[in-house]
Amino acid sequence: MKKKRQIIKIRGLSIGYTSDMVTIYNSYTVTSEKAKYEICEEILNKIKNYDSQRTIKSLVDEWEAHNFLWNLGLFKKHTIDCDFESEQSKFYTIIYKYLSIIARKVNKKWQKKKKY
Repeated sequence: MKKKRQIIKIRGLSIGYTSDMVTIYNSYTVTSEKAKYEICEEILNKIKNYDSQRTIKSLVDEWEAHNFLWNLGLFKKHTIDCDFESEQSKFYTIIYKYLSIIARKVNKKWQKKKKY
């Protein structure tokens, strides 16, 4: 039986959730890493039945990777929203970690170019 998804709003974002999945709709609209940390912290505090051992850092890494791919125009249908599964495979953990490292480096370069 499919779990019923509930929706809450955090900082104007629609957040859908079940006990094993959280979806941030239109997650690409949040660009600040600090805001991503704060939103993830609010999610974990507000959604008590989200049964996950994932850290806020792992959630933000996944979000950074999604936004990076979305900004590159890759997999837009899948990267417009960010889905946090409660149990993430080691493969995805590694992929998101490395993509987030690349994303942060590229974002720093893009920010430097905007200043000039």
